[in-house]
Amino acid sequence: MPLIKQCKGKRKFRQIALPAIIFLLVFLLPISEIHASGFTDVEGDTASDVFTLSVLGIIDGYPDGTFRPHHGISRAEFAKITVTALGLENTLDLYATAPSHFIDVKTGDWYHKYVTAAVEQGILKGYPGGVFKPNAPLLATEALTMILRLLGYNDHLPGSWPHNYVLKAAELGLIDTKDFTNSTATRAFVATVLNKALDLQLVKWDNFFQGFFPAGKTLRKNFLHGEILREVKVFSTDNKHRRMIVISENENLETISLDVAGDVAILGDFSFAELKHHYVNCIIQNGTIKGIEILSTAVSGEVEAVSPYTRVVTVNGIDLVFNHSLNLPPKGKEITVYLYKDKVYLWQ
Repeated sequence: MPLIKQCKGKRKFRQIALPAIIFLLVFLLPISEIHASGFTDVEGDTASDVFTLSVLGIIDGYPDGTFRPHHGISRAEFAKITVTALGLENTLDLYATAPSHFIDVKTGDWYHKYVTAAVEQGILKGYPGGVFKPNAPLLATEALTMILRLLGYNDHLPGSWPHNYVLKAAELGLIDTKDFTNSTATRAFVATVLNKALDLQLVKWDNFFQGFFPAGKTLRKNFLHGEILREVKVFSTDNKHRRMIVISENENLETISLDVAGDVAILGDFSFAELKHHYVNCIIQNGTIKGIEILSTAVSGEVEAVSPYTRVVTVNGIDLVFNHSLNLPPKGKEITVYLYKDKVYLWQ
């Protein structure tokens, strides 16, 4: 089958994931539960952004299973998000009893340690008079400013605030200025911009050269110790031996072993066994797969019609165009068709 014919090249064993991976052999530790994880009120690209950040523990939803993407977010809540994005959760006790920088943030407030940590890291500032306004709604410009500071940018950006931060965010592809308005930052806006920022290059200001220069890894790799294996195809799953093999189209063949977290989250209503043949993104942190996002879809049913000239096969009333590399199924056969980016890449 075409899926097997792609497997060519020299095999190598790797301990860490690389973008050039063709084969990924994942040995699963005993897993208490592999579950579908998502929110009932988000979809499309927003669902992917929210899922990724929730898997990393950066954002949370509500007990009723919603994310409430169009709701606003407070300045205190966003302080917590930025500190978590810096991977500082395990050091927050150091800030719990530290003196407050603001008269309206007191020791004992749930957000005190997050606000204090964010100030110490140069992420946020307050207002004149020594106030922070922790419960005030976060503005979009404030969100962009703090996200860019996570990346290493600061007030050395040319121009006046907030225009300098907005223009830099647009330059980096975080926003489109045609659609941007300085209104209250919604939870969806924060999730989308922050998830994009995780994969941007960190920078550092150089006083001698008077400019920002690359400072190493991305935010995702440097602070969250993670990466995403994108658009890989699951070749097989083995519940008994707790392992999964996935394939990515590339010239080289490399094999690595990775653990899967015991509470690994799967975006979509899929079980572990049902991942076979699907295209997925694997969210990895500290060498462990913590989340799996299914990118493809499957259609099952009887073949109702076949057109060898147009290569259109009708299954359950759906017209599907088959790639020329695939044999066409016979009429009347019960099959499962796998599609990714509106193209049929496999049928069984």
